Amino acid sequence: MSLELQFQVIIFSFLFGVIFLAIYQLFNIIFYRLKGTLIRFVFEIILFGFCVTVYFIILFIINNAILNIYLPLFIILGAIFYQKYLSFPFLLVYGKIRKNYDYKIEKTKKSIYNKINKLKNFLKRKWRSINEKIATKSKEKK
Repeated sequence: MSLELQFQVIIFSFLFGVIFLAIYQLFNIIFYRLKGTLIRFVFEIILFGFCVTVYFIILFIINNAILNIYLPLFIILGAIFYQKYLSFPFLLVYGKIRKNYDYKIEKTKKSIYNKINKLKNFLKRKWRSINEKIATKSKEKK
């Protein structure tokens, strides 16, 4: 493997470590409420499987998937770099996204709740009018 190719693979591994930890942090923010459940465990396995597959496909494209000892080390260094220097800014961005997302969800919930209540009240009025008609018809027959 040429020196240029080794540098490409090293830089890719480092950036993959950064991207992977950013994705995993976003995953933790989204699925925070499911902590310790089987559903979260399954989603984590799917996430890790997807990331590993993407890594090896790109590694296959770059250097025919030759894995050296220093590549996992650079993934770990990329993850450490992300944790040390990039985690807080990304966390602020994720927090803003989450707050906006929660606001939209609450707004949608309120809208759906109001529509359900309107439908419920409409059906109650219809049911009362039907019962009143039945009651008046039965009184007329007597």
